Amino acid sequence: MSNLWQRFDSIAKPEEVQEAKSSFTPVPAGRYTMRLEEAIAGESQNTGLPMAKYKFRIPATNRIVFFNQLLQGNEPKFTIINVTQAVKFLEGLTGEEIDFVGLAQLAGIIESLPIGEEYEIELTYAEKDLEQKYPKLKVIPKRDIVTSEEDIPF
Repeated sequence: MSNLWQRFDSIAKPEEVQEAKSSFTPVPAGRYTMRLEEAIAGESQNTGLPMAKYKFRIPATNRIVFFNQLLQGNEPKFTIINVTQAVKFLEGLTGEEIDFVGLAQLAGIIESLPIGEEYEIELTYAEKDLEQKYPKLKVIPKRDIVTSEEDIPF
Protein backbone atom coordinates (compact mmCIF):
# COMPACT_ATOMS: atom_id res chain seq x y z
CA MET A 1 0.00 0.00 0.00
CA SER A 2 1.42 3.42 -0.93
CA ASN A 3 1.61 6.31 1.45
CA LEU A 4 0.78 9.92 0.65
CA TRP A 5 4.37 10.78 -0.25
CA GLN A 6 4.65 7.95 -2.77
CA ARG A 7 1.52 9.14 -4.57
CA PHE A 8 3.11 12.56 -5.07
CA ASP A 9 6.56 11.26 -6.03
CA SER A 10 6.42 12.88 -9.45
CA ILE A 11 5.65 16.47 -8.38
CA ALA A 12 9.33 17.47 -8.62
CA LYS A 13 11.85 16.05 -11.07
CA PRO A 14 15.29 15.23 -9.60
CA GLU A 15 17.08 17.50 -12.13
CA GLU A 16 14.80 20.42 -11.22
CA VAL A 17 15.49 19.96 -7.51
CA GLN A 18 19.24 19.70 -8.18
CA GLU A 19 19.18 22.92 -10.21
CA ALA A 20 17.22 24.78 -7.54
CA LYS A 21 19.46 23.38 -4.80
CA SER A 22 22.59 24.57 -6.60
CA SER A 23 21.17 28.09 -6.78
CA PHE A 24 21.14 28.21 -2.97
CA THR A 25 24.70 26.99 -2.46
CA PRO A 26 27.38 29.36 -3.74
CA VAL A 27 29.91 28.06 -6.22
CA PRO A 28 33.39 28.58 -4.75
CA ALA A 29 35.52 31.32 -6.28
CA GLY A 30 37.79 29.95 -8.99
CA ARG A 31 38.30 29.39 -12.69
CA TYR A 32 35.76 27.21 -14.48
CA THR A 33 34.72 26.09 -17.91
CA MET A 34 31.12 27.28 -18.15
CA ARG A 35 28.46 26.68 -20.79
CA LEU A 36 26.07 29.53 -21.59
CA GLU A 37 22.49 28.30 -21.20
CA GLU A 38 20.58 31.57 -21.22
CA ALA A 39 21.26 35.20 -22.11
CA ILE A 40 18.49 37.74 -21.67
CA ALA A 41 18.41 41.50 -22.14
CA GLY A 42 15.68 42.06 -19.58
CA GLU A 43 14.82 44.21 -16.64
CA SER A 44 15.13 44.08 -12.88
CA GLN A 45 12.05 42.65 -11.17
CA ASN A 46 12.43 45.20 -8.37
CA THR A 47 13.00 48.40 -10.33
CA GLY A 48 12.13 47.68 -13.96
CA LEU A 49 15.55 49.03 -14.98
CA PRO A 50 17.63 47.40 -17.74
CA MET A 51 19.45 44.26 -16.66
CA ALA A 52 21.56 41.65 -18.46
CA LYS A 53 20.75 38.17 -17.16
CA TYR A 54 22.94 35.14 -17.81
CA LYS A 55 22.66 31.51 -16.80
CA PHE A 56 25.77 29.32 -17.03
CA ARG A 57 26.33 25.68 -16.21
CA ILE A 58 29.64 24.20 -15.07
CA PRO A 59 29.70 20.89 -17.01
CA ALA A 60 32.25 19.28 -14.68
CA THR A 61 29.96 19.62 -11.65
CA ASN A 62 26.58 20.34 -13.28
CA ARG A 63 26.32 23.45 -11.07
CA ILE A 64 24.35 26.50 -12.21
CA VAL A 65 25.74 30.03 -12.00
CA PHE A 66 23.41 32.99 -12.44
CA PHE A 67 25.04 36.29 -13.35
CA ASN A 68 23.01 39.50 -13.48
CA GLN A 69 24.24 42.96 -14.40
CA LEU A 70 22.04 45.94 -13.53
CA LEU A 71 22.92 48.62 -16.07
CA GLN A 72 21.51 51.75 -14.46
CA GLY A 73 22.89 52.86 -11.12
CA ASN A 74 21.70 55.40 -8.55
CA GLU A 75 24.05 58.04 -9.95
CA PRO A 76 25.25 58.75 -13.51
CA LYS A 77 28.79 57.76 -12.49
CA PHE A 78 27.60 54.30 -11.38
CA THR A 79 25.53 53.87 -14.55
CA ILE A 80 28.65 54.47 -16.67
CA ILE A 81 30.60 51.96 -14.57
CA ASN A 82 27.79 49.37 -14.84
CA VAL A 83 27.45 49.79 -18.61
CA THR A 84 31.22 49.61 -19.05
CA GLN A 85 31.36 46.36 -17.07
CA ALA A 86 28.54 44.93 -19.19
CA VAL A 87 30.38 45.90 -22.39
CA LYS A 88 33.64 44.32 -21.14
CA PHE A 89 31.81 41.10 -20.23
CA LEU A 90 30.15 40.96 -23.67
CA GLU A 91 33.53 41.57 -25.32
CA GLY A 92 34.82 38.54 -23.45
CA LEU A 93 31.91 36.41 -24.62
CA THR A 94 32.04 37.55 -28.25
CA GLY A 95 35.82 37.79 -28.50
CA GLU A 96 35.39 41.14 -30.25
CA GLU A 97 35.75 44.77 -29.24
CA ILE A 98 32.42 46.58 -28.95
CA ASP A 99 32.08 50.24 -29.92
CA PHE A 100 29.25 51.16 -27.57
CA VAL A 101 26.45 53.22 -29.14
CA GLY A 102 23.53 52.46 -26.83
CA LEU A 103 21.70 49.96 -24.66
CA ALA A 104 19.61 48.70 -27.59
CA GLN A 105 22.86 47.66 -29.28
CA LEU A 106 23.91 45.72 -26.16
CA ALA A 107 20.48 44.06 -25.98
CA GLY A 108 20.92 42.84 -29.55
CA ILE A 109 24.36 41.42 -28.77
CA ILE A 110 23.10 39.68 -25.64
CA GLU A 111 20.15 38.12 -27.47
CA SER A 112 22.41 36.90 -30.30
CA LEU A 113 24.95 35.08 -28.08
CA PRO A 114 25.31 31.41 -29.05
CA ILE A 115 23.58 29.28 -26.43
CA GLY A 116 25.61 26.17 -25.61
CA GLU A 117 28.98 27.88 -26.17
CA GLU A 118 31.62 27.16 -23.53
CA TYR A 119 33.90 29.77 -21.97
CA GLU A 120 36.74 29.84 -19.44
CA ILE A 121 35.46 32.10 -16.68
CA GLU A 122 36.95 33.44 -13.47
CA LEU A 123 34.31 33.55 -10.71
CA THR A 124 34.86 35.84 -7.74
CA TYR A 125 32.81 37.59 -5.06
CA ALA A 126 33.02 41.12 -3.72
CA GLU A 127 34.75 41.39 -0.36
CA LYS A 128 31.52 42.60 1.28
CA ASP A 129 29.46 39.74 -0.23
CA LEU A 130 30.02 37.46 2.76
CA GLU A 131 27.14 35.14 1.83
CA GLN A 132 28.48 34.84 -1.74
CA LYS A 133 25.10 35.63 -3.30
CA TYR A 134 26.34 37.78 -6.17
CA PRO A 135 29.07 36.17 -8.28
CA LYS A 136 31.27 38.36 -10.42
CA LEU A 137 32.31 36.75 -13.70
CA LYS A 138 35.22 37.59 -15.98
CA VAL A 139 35.74 35.77 -19.27
CA ILE A 140 39.31 34.55 -19.77
CA PRO A 141 40.32 35.34 -23.38
CA LYS A 142 41.15 32.26 -25.44
CA ARG A 143 44.68 33.60 -25.99
CA ASP A 144 45.26 33.44 -22.20
CA ILE A 145 44.10 29.84 -21.75
CA VAL A 146 46.95 27.41 -21.19
CA THR A 147 45.96 23.89 -22.29
CA SER A 148 49.35 22.19 -22.42
CA GLU A 149 53.03 22.79 -21.69
CA GLU A 150 53.50 23.77 -25.35
CA ASP A 151 51.17 26.71 -24.82
CA ILE A 152 53.24 28.22 -21.99
CA PRO A 153 55.04 31.35 -23.27
CA PHE A 154 58.74 31.71 -22.50
